[in-house]
This record gives sequence, C-alpha cells and structure tokens, in this order.
Amino acid sequence: MRALAGSTWGKDKELLIQTYKAVGQSVINYSTPIWTPSLSKSTWDSLQAAQNAALRTATGNTRMASIAHLHQESKIMTVKKHSEMLSEQFLYRSCFPDHPNHKTMTRDTPIRTMKKTLETNMGAVVDQYIGRNNQDQIRLEDKKF
Repeated sequence: MRALAGSTWGKDKELLIQTYKAVGQSVINYSTPIWTPSLSKSTWDSLQAAQNAALRTATGNTRMASIAHLHQESKIMTVKKHSEMLSEQFLYRSCFPDHPNHKTMTRDTPIRTMKKTLETNMGAVVDQYIGRNNQDQIRLEDKKF
C-alpha cells in the first residue's frame, strides 16, 4: 500500500481503498465463517491493527486520527463486525435446502459443546430471521424460488 501511495506521484484515495478491498480484505474474509467463532481478542486486535494501518495509508491520515474517522472516511466496517456479518449471512443461507452445507446444519446438536462453532455463536441471531425450528417455513420459502 505504501508503494502505491507516494506523496508526489501516488494513486488517489479511492483506488487505494479498492486495492485494499481486493487484496487485504479478501484475505481476511477467506473462510471467515470457519474461524470467526474461535478467534481470541488479541487476534481480532492484530487483524484490526493491520486494517487500520492500511486505511491510514490509503486515506493519508496520521496515527493521531481516530479509528472511527478512518472507517467513516473509507466506508469500510471494522474487521470483527464485517466478519460477523459475513458469518451470519453464511449461516442464514445454510439453513435452506439448496445450500451445499445444509446437511451439516440439520445434524443433531451435541450435548456438550467442545468448541465454539458458527452455530453456537450466531445461531440465536439467525433464528430471529428464520425459524430454523420450524422446518415447514423453510420448505415453503424454498418453494417460492
């Protein structure tokens, strides 16, 4: 990013932000539904620090600029919020029978949770949008398409 953002010859802010989205954010988003439930706070913080550094370079802000200002100016969500949003969308879509992961969603839940999963972390949020306990509703919605 710094090589593209030279002070006298560098690219404009919009192109730098698009470059970050294409390269940096796509790497972070890769397999987000798998690793989001189990990340520790320190790992989230290090991912957020990397994103903040890239956004500071792209927008030309100094280290004194607030993180909220960086995200507002670049119109990019924080790493954790964006990852959780993508995970919730994946879990929601997995509830439908035509999704390849639907078979994993219909398995019986274990008695004891050994590891945090997408289902245990965000299942209640997705249940607000679709009644996964009511399988007839899913089948009816599926027939509309």
